[in-house]
Amino acid sequence: MFIGNQEINNLFEKVVLDNGLAQVYCFSGLDQVGKKTMAIKMASQLLGTKEEEIDRHSDFYFLNRGLDEKTGKERRDISVSQIRTLRSFLQNQSWQGGWRIVVIDDAEFLNEESGNALLKSLEEPGGKTIFFLLTRNDDSLLPTIRSRSEVWQFLPVSEEEIIAGLVAVGCGEELANRISFLSSGRPGRAIEFFRDENKLRNWEEEIARWHELWKKPLHERMKSLESIIGEKDESESKEIRLQKIINVWIEEGRRMLREEIMVMNRKDNLSLLLKVIDVLGESRDMLRQNINAKMIMEKIMLQF
Repeated sequence: MFIGNQEINNLFEKVVLDNGLAQVYCFSGLDQVGKKTMAIKMASQLLGTKEEEIDRHSDFYFLNRGLDEKTGKERRDISVSQIRTLRSFLQNQSWQGGWRIVVIDDAEFLNEESGNALLKSLEEPGGKTIFFLLTRNDDSLLPTIRSRSEVWQFLPVSEEEIIAGLVAVGCGEELANRISFLSSGRPGRAIEFFRDENKLRNWEEEIARWHELWKKPLHERMKSLESIIGEKDESESKEIRLQKIINVWIEEGRRMLREEIMVMNRKDNLSLLLKVIDVLGESRDMLRQNINAKMIMEKIMLQF
């Protein structure tokens, strides 16, 4: 389901009709604004299959960082071995004599070696091949790859568009308004909340905890920290769980900035909130580097 950024959808339909498809597209924008949804929509249309069956199509190839088999965590980069496997796929002829579609998610995580290996495929893909590179920031791509890409910018979607999209698939208007408010212009997140009530409830509970932390003195924040770190979730690691918590705090902090709302009991100001948001971003990156989680979270608590 694609919500918002309709000008991109309309442009693609025109390009297909005019037989003017490019070889490499770069979809750039925030997570969950529709980049992957549009790439899958385009791929299924070109390959003549249903979107929900695209992963099983012999002429479709999807690539992301994946998980490290030893640690079970997301790999730091897209490796050169992954690109070599992709190149093996590209050496084969299309099974149906038509298009071959490659989607590379998190393309900014191509390192120099894997990026250079991919560049060879972009220069000589063979046959009717289209690449979709999905990235949060196209400036993070290797310049040689970006220069060969047609860049499409995906923007956050208005609350009105998200509400209308949710209502169109059967969401009640009151729930649609509630979801849209929390989605920060990201239709992918809105659909996720609509389909999974637990995720919506957990997000709202985390926002409530964020606001409560602002009201507490340092010793109570440190006490709260013990319960945050000690929470258990067998489905994911502590580091991943804490990253998700920090993501919610960052989103809510930014919303507070946009609306100039400060839910605090002390003489704090916007500059403090900006500082805390910066520290949250740094802390999220540190968690990805396997730095001691308790030390990172303590640093956050000391900023308020």
